[in-house]
Amino acid sequence: VAWIKADTKAILAIHEHVITNNARLSVTHSDYNTWTLHIRGARREDRGIYMCQVNTDPMKSQSAFLEVVIPPDIISEETTNDLMVPEGGAAKLVCKARGYPKPDIMWRREDGTEIISRAGHSGSKTKLSTAEGETLTLSKVTRGEMGAYLCIASNGVPPTVSKRMMLHVHCEYINHPRAAPIPRTSQKTFFSRYRARSIMLPYLRRYLIRSVRRRFNFFSQKLI
Repeated sequence: VAWIKADTKAILAIHEHVITNNARLSVTHSDYNTWTLHIRGARREDRGIYMCQVNTDPMKSQSAFLEVVIPPDIISEETTNDLMVPEGGAAKLVCKARGYPKPDIMWRREDGTEIISRAGHSGSKTKLSTAEGETLTLSKVTRGEMGAYLCIASNGVPPTVSKRMMLHVHCEYINHPRAAPIPRTSQKTFFSRYRARSIMLPYLRRYLIRSVRRRFNFFSQKLI
């Protein structure tokens, strides 16, 4: 019995003797009718057609295709880390992964809120629970889109892997939720009244002090 790698025509083993210089290969048999080729730590280069050949007259052979799958792995050096953009600017998040079959990339927000996609110059918004593709582009970013985004890579071979990216949005100011803004139409009147009160306050204080002193002197004279 001989084992042959059909695509390279390389003889791997004859009976129990391994011919190729590959320590990961071995051959066993339970009886003279059952022979098994073992490949330890299968690699991508082990993929291909293997043929078991029985040297009879006529010769008999049986072929089988070995597929080697590789679980997904995110390529850190080609993937975006945490990112900061100005409010109203654009954010580009990139996620690259290796594996076989080629991994599919999916994006979602960690808190479960929707991803907002804006189309072209019109800026029409589309809300998505998930997005697909190696690149996630966000345009006209608002502070509401700030937070953690997850890049998830899967190809049907477990385990599925993911990477967390923080998107920070730099805002010029943030209104306090309890602060009631002054309407623009009332700002001029408001500040005019405030200025008038500020000017009158010292005069009012002096008037009150003089009034208290007069009353005090009046009662003091009566007591005398």
